Amino acid sequence: MKRLGLRAKFILLTSSALAVAFALIAFILVRSTSDSLRTSLTNESRSFATLSTDPIGSAFVLYQDSGRVRILQQIQKFTDLDSNITNVSVVDTTGKVLFSQNEGQPATVSTSQAESFKSVYINTKGGTPQRIISPYIDNTGGHRYSVVYEISSRTIQRSVRRAITYILVISLLSLVLTAVLLYLAVNNFLLRPIQLLSIASLAISRGDLERKIEVMSRDEVADLASAVRTMADSLRANITKLKEVDQLKSEFMMIASHNLRTPLTIIQGYLETMASYPLTPEVAKLVEIISANSERLHILSEDILTISQIEANHQLSADKQPVDLTAVLKAMGDEFTILAKEKGVSFAAQLPPESYKVKAAVTYLRSAIWNIMDNALKFTAKDGHVTLSLTKNGDFALISIADTGIGIAPDEIPKLFTKFHRATSTLQYEYEGVGIGLYITKLVVTQFGGDVSVASTLGKGTTFTIRLPILSQQTS
Repeated sequence: MKRLGLRAKFILLTSSALAVAFALIAFILVRSTSDSLRTSLTNESRSFATLSTDPIGSAFVLYQDSGRVRILQQIQKFTDLDSNITNVSVVDTTGKVLFSQNEGQPATVSTSQAESFKSVYINTKGGTPQRIISPYIDNTGGHRYSVVYEISSRTIQRSVRRAITYILVISLLSLVLTAVLLYLAVNNFLLRPIQLLSIASLAISRGDLERKIEVMSRDEVADLASAVRTMADSLRANITKLKEVDQLKSEFMMIASHNLRTPLTIIQGYLETMASYPLTPEVAKLVEIISANSERLHILSEDILTISQIEANHQLSADKQPVDLTAVLKAMGDEFTILAKEKGVSFAAQLPPESYKVKAAVTYLRSAIWNIMDNALKFTAKDGHVTLSLTKNGDFALISIADTGIGIAPDEIPKLFTKFHRATSTLQYEYEGVGIGLYITKLVVTQFGGDVSVASTLGKGTTFTIRLPILSQQTS
């Protein structure tokens, strides 16, 4: 889900609040206007009925037997003055229609309404006047007829619609203008300083330790900027110290690797020369042991160089080529058997008959796998067992190195693949190594498109699994 920034949240919140406020104002205005229009229509209609009832009633009495046209003319004079009156009828005191301006729409009036000496006002459910029944009182004070006025609400409806449209347009424009002005004000005085602080903090977190934090306000944002500035200064000092320490480590690694390679090359040369001479079994055994340990030192020096190269952004992809993983593991298993036998640890290599090919630099790949195998032997006591296996899972080859050693504490597992991590206090550490093997393994395996995982139980053993993508037939 996409993250909403502070500005977006402010706009959303402000817009919602303003929309609700303006909607409420618009509703009140529309309601008030509608009520005002209905009141105006009611007053106009009642005034019309009061003024026109006597003339219309008199015309009906005078011309009821012979002059419908004259009656219509009299009615028309008044209805022309008020377009809301759609029909005028004359009824007797029983409610019977005696005359209707529109014969197709005769009025329906009850007896009680028709015989009333007071005007009867009938409204719709919304309160809009619908009909007025006004009694006609003749000169003698008699009440024989009533005049019925049918009132249309079309005019008020049109007026209400116009009012609603006008109010909505004005409200919308006011809403937009208010939102823009409010946004500009808040943006300049609140959001922009926070944004500048955020940008500066992000730049510092990415390594731009010289980035300045400039906040001109004198409020909580300025206090926050001051706190971040202090934190940045402290971070700058700590990073400087860490860089110095890391530089010392890097120099140590480079010096150690170069100082190891030369004597190791000489030792291995002499060992090869000695192996060409006839030796007694005892001496040959000693030469074999020396050669194996010399090889371990050679691997250590190569590990240090590997770290130096990868950390210097040297990509191993240029050295990659198709590698027969099964053959590589078989050769490594043969070498490892000698070392395991010396320690009294049994070793088994469970390799498939078919070849699994991966794309890797064989030297670095051997180093990555050997580091785990060496750890398995290092942390497995005499009479323990180490197993090297190769299986396939989908498009990936799984290399597993399992041992019955001392195991790893759960809180140590997340730190296993960090540089110089030795899983315990250096003063109490009883095993050889400088804590770079697993770090190298992680670096190398990642360079080859794979990953490495670990499962362990204290006192029972550990299993490392390296997963590498298998080359397809076309690729290989």
